[in-house]
Amino acid sequence: MLALPERRRPASLRDDPRRPGGILESEVRPSLGRYAPATNGVRLDVTSGLRPSGTVYIMGVGTPAPPPPTGPTLPPLLTSPGLATDKNVFDPGRGDIVLARIAPTNDSPITVRVFTASARLVRTLRRLTPVGSGQYIVVWDGKTEDEFPVARGVYIIHIQGGGLNETVKVAVR
Repeated sequence: MLALPERRRPASLRDDPRRPGGILESEVRPSLGRYAPATNGVRLDVTSGLRPSGTVYIMGVGTPAPPPPTGPTLPPLLTSPGLATDKNVFDPGRGDIVLARIAPTNDSPITVRVFTASARLVRTLRRLTPVGSGQYIVVWDGKTEDEFPVARGVYIIHIQGGGLNETVKVAVR
């Protein structure tokens, strides 16, 4: 059996000339099993970084993953007839959507259209979801009628019908 020389455990990374830029994470102990705790929140498989000294070195470990995105928040109930959106700026490239709450004054049909700032029709939103209290939610995902993503800029959401004729501006990043 080959005897390995005993290696001194470095006090810090700067003391270990063999590992420039690496991170000294933890020592392997039999009680830890296959995984060792990491100081930056990343779970490490210690079998892939095992050194004869029993120390795990991780090269280039990044920051932990961000928390999962939360779902869209509904705009608050409208106290008077009109239109409200949950946000004025959104990024459809990151999966953002715009929720518009509509509170009509009567039961006539409602048409929701999205226009560019130069008044070119981008999309007609046809799915109005009732949310109670006589109000509706409509969703725009930042796409055209042909399901292509829109360019950055300012867009106008226009509501007509239900006793309303209102517009809201939304910026796309």
